[in-house]
Amino acid sequence: MVRVAALAALAVACGDSGPAGGGAPTIDEPPPTEACPDGMRRDGAVCLEIAAATCAPGSAPFAGEVECGAVGPACPAELFDRDPSGWGCVDRPAPAACAGATREEVGSARCVPLGDCAAPFPPAGAIVVDDDFADNQLDATHFRTIGAAIAAAGSGAVVAVEEGDYAESLTVARPLTLVGRCPARVTIRGAAGNAGVRVSGTTGVTIRGVTLRGHERAVDVARGGDVTVEDVYVVDAIAAGLFADASQLTVRRSKVEGTLPRSDGRWGWGVAGGGGSTVTAEATAIVGGISGVFAASEGTKVTLSESVIARQAPNGVAARANGALSATGARLELRRSVVRDLAGDGAVVGDSGTVEVHDSILRDVRVDGNMARGHGVVAIAEGRVVLVGSTVSRAESIGLSSQNAGSRIEARNTVVRGPTQSNAVVDAQLRVASERAGFAMQVVEGASGLLDGVVMLDTWGFATYVNSGGVLEAKRSYVEGVRPLRSKDGLGFGVGLTVSGAGSNAKLDRFTVVGGTLAALSAGNDGAIEGDHVLLRDVGEVAALGTGAGLSVGSGGKAKLDRSAIIRAAGVGVLAVRGRASSVSLARSVIRGTRVAQLGFGHGVAIGAETSARLESSFVLESGATGLAVAGGSASIARVTFGSNAVGVHVQDGSFLVESNADGALEAGEVRVSPDTAFTGNGSRVGTGVVALPRAVLE
Repeated sequence: MVRVAALAALAVACGDSGPAGGGAPTIDEPPPTEACPDGMRRDGAVCLEIAAATCAPGSAPFAGEVECGAVGPACPAELFDRDPSGWGCVDRPAPAACAGATREEVGSARCVPLGDCAAPFPPAGAIVVDDDFADNQLDATHFRTIGAAIAAAGSGAVVAVEEGDYAESLTVARPLTLVGRCPARVTIRGAAGNAGVRVSGTTGVTIRGVTLRGHERAVDVARGGDVTVEDVYVVDAIAAGLFADASQLTVRRSKVEGTLPRSDGRWGWGVAGGGGSTVTAEATAIVGGISGVFAASEGTKVTLSESVIARQAPNGVAARANGALSATGARLELRRSVVRDLAGDGAVVGDSGTVEVHDSILRDVRVDGNMARGHGVVAIAEGRVVLVGSTVSRAESIGLSSQNAGSRIEARNTVVRGPTQSNAVVDAQLRVASERAGFAMQVVEGASGLLDGVVMLDTWGFATYVNSGGVLEAKRSYVEGVRPLRSKDGLGFGVGLTVSGAGSNAKLDRFTVVGGTLAALSAGNDGAIEGDHVLLRDVGEVAALGTGAGLSVGSGGKAKLDRSAIIRAAGVGVLAVRGRASSVSLARSVIRGTRVAQLGFGHGVAIGAETSARLESSFVLESGATGLAVAGGSASIARVTFGSNAVGVHVQDGSFLVESNADGALEAGEVRVSPDTAFTGNGSRVGTGVVALPRAVLE
């Protein structure tokens, strides 16, 4: 449960708040030859941020950089199109689900037949099986049943199956090739409890051109077996479609559809490997059923390339569904593939497993029942997920979810886009469950996350939420257009990044948030943010609250930004008023153009009781109200320029100004201003009377 504190006006009465303890600084403007801090440019008496004003999709502005920087994935042109928005990739799905012995193909909008029914058949020298053979046609190379032909075949033989429907369960004990005319014409039908083709300890086995229907494990490879499956249609298998245990399995140009769990609700995997197996699937469609792909146990590796996983969903027996799952130390890789249109989770990893997603698309993952959570990618129980060059789009709950100590998600050059609509319910205290919320990412319960070159677009409530000891590192990443979640009375929030809870922290390097509502960054409940080259621009206000903030620091929160810029925030640029030893620090940074919001706030920096702030070598410019307003809190101001604000500095509620270069600890309420702090072009340097300050935006 995420909680956001309501924001309301706080008119603080204290009488005259003029200078005390040494008077106001007297320097009118800095020397014109003074060099600007790194990442800024001089504009007359002040220094302004360097950042691109506008950037084309696929690139983003970053503090301190003149040019836009590339972010997000490159779309392989032979497989994917670029999204019409310019952000991320879209696949080319067939207009409808591919029926029968046809499969969906990555890069094509058509259904591709499995095998070629018109190709010459049978192969020369093959043992031939045909259920229509008459008695006088049977001999040592012609059989009515596949089992009889396999029993008679020598090592390396080819068993060719003509058109027909064969009710058999097969065991292969020597190297051979089993080939049907094509899956549309050859069906091997299973009986309850029997495998379709069982291979144990045998290598050099190939299965091609058949349909395997209704078996318990259509292809079952064990004890060091090595099997290749090509142009095969597996349908209505029980427990697993294609399964390898301590073996090798290669799958090409095949389709696994509608795999069912056992009667106890277990299994239900389309393609699976365990016991240290190596499973490779190429140009394969795994559709329907409960779970698309599963990798289990240390040493197991399952790799899918240019494949489609789609339409998995819970049923009455198994409540949880997913596209891909790795557990117990196994490794699962998705490369140039698509996971889409399923109810559950797109990819899940736990129990020290690993999932890697490269140049792929995961999209349209929805909630269905209590156990189908609607997450795009999930790392739990010390699992690890790596996404590179991929697009995660329209996960109904959360795009990327890293949960539990030791779990980790790393995303590089990836786009995470929110769903079209959020179905989250926000109560009167602005609390919201993550289910159906439409967040881009959460890092919670001691988990960790890394964002590098990542774009988060059109999410709801939070782009990224770090809580309960979560740790996030984000660099060269970009957040745009976080849409607000609202309660019935109109209160709402759409925050770029929130860090909340003891031990929770985020380290940012070239991290940009554009737009959003209520706050761009927030640290509270003892959470901490540390950022370098952070750009926060154009955060909006919530109408029912009358304000917003670029950076909000709530109860016990800590935020430290260097070489950063907070531009055109509505209401407050930096807000730290909730207290309980919260603190904020800005060095070599710019706070500019803070707009007067509906309730009249327009402060560059607002500091409340029990809160401390440090501003160093920075510029607070063009605030609609006050550059710095301190009400009962403490602040250290060193080499700061206040320019073109309605009021430069205002103190009240027991806070008092001191002009000093001292480095010691601040007294309660002390606002220590260094003599080289400058005021230029303000309506007045120091305010008097009572100034209305907002309460904390977020806890």
